Amino acid sequence: MIRSGYACNYKYSKGKYYIKLQEKAKADKRGLWKDNNAVDPWQWRKEKRILDLKIYSKLRLKEFLNILMIINHS
Repeated sequence: MIRSGYACNYKYSKGKYYIKLQEKAKADKRGLWKDNNAVDPWQWRKEKRILDLKIYSKLRLKEFLNILMIINHS
């Protein structure tokens, strides 16, 4: 799967065999690596968590402000 570009070498892996397979798949633009903006899964998950937290924080702020408006109009 790594050779075909549909799996990634685990970032903490010490095995050079899989690292070389992934480098070759990236160089040949196979599988997921066809996309010029492809990222490793752990990086994608990290970025998604950060984005989710930002969205959640904004929603909580809007909710809080709406409650304040209701209280002030009472």
